[in-house]
Amino acid sequence: MHYKKRTVKEELIKCWRRLLIPFLVINGICFLIRVFIFKDASLIEILKTDLYRESDVMCNPLWFCLSLSLVRILYQLFKNDRIRPIVVLIFFIIAVFLNYYSYGLDDKRIISIPPWIGNIFLGFFFYGLGDYMKEIQFKRKPFVIAIILFLGFQFFHVSLDFYKNASENSYLLAVLYDLSGIIVFNNLFKLCLNVKIPLLTHIGANSMVYYISHYTFFYLLLINHAYEAPDWLVFAVAVTLTIVFLLLMDWLLTKTPMKWLIGG
Repeated sequence: MHYKKRTVKEELIKCWRRLLIPFLVINGICFLIRVFIFKDASLIEILKTDLYRESDVMCNPLWFCLSLSLVRILYQLFKNDRIRPIVVLIFFIIAVFLNYYSYGLDDKRIISIPPWIGNIFLGFFFYGLGDYMKEIQFKRKPFVIAIILFLGFQFFHVSLDFYKNASENSYLLAVLYDLSGIIVFNNLFKLCLNVKIPLLTHIGANSMVYYISHYTFFYLLLINHAYEAPDWLVFAVAVTLTIVFLLLMDWLLTKTPMKWLIGG
């Protein structure tokens, strides 16, 4: 739902400032920590793993920044309104093809490809569909159909791993489930929950701060550590410390010269 008509150059600059700079900086910091402090593998092994995974294990969620950037830039290349829907469909067909041949029957991988290849094709499909349905989704008929599908899927276990472009069961049903859920919740927020809650509004407006910060800090607190305390207490303390850390990062990346890191 984020499409805005721009030139490829304008989109590239926008993605560079808002998505790619935090992606590169945080990944670079995590890479250096693993190489020179943790020393859990050789430099080459870590680099190869990071390139395959699309982001370092210490900042795993940042894969989305690179994939979204590539999707947005690719989408701007197809400016003809007649060709674009065909391209969106072709990208989805390729995503289905990659899903099948990357995982195959009974979860036996037939070919091995980096996850980011599949999620770019799937992401392009969702991005294009979001562009075309940005108004249609709020009409009564699509909304009712989406509600029926979404509620119906509650009786079946379907899930889509967007990062891997994979599903535990039916890939096509998982995609349909996600699409119906997006439409349902977009309508609910527009009709019923379209109110400003100061804390949530602030977090939403500065979501990149929280997105690039939370996982790495949580990882450093919990991964490969054995604390002599009940699990619930370790978790509660970790969550509390993470909240304090995020508040500090919020101030640092929105109120100081460091805000360049998120395009400020």
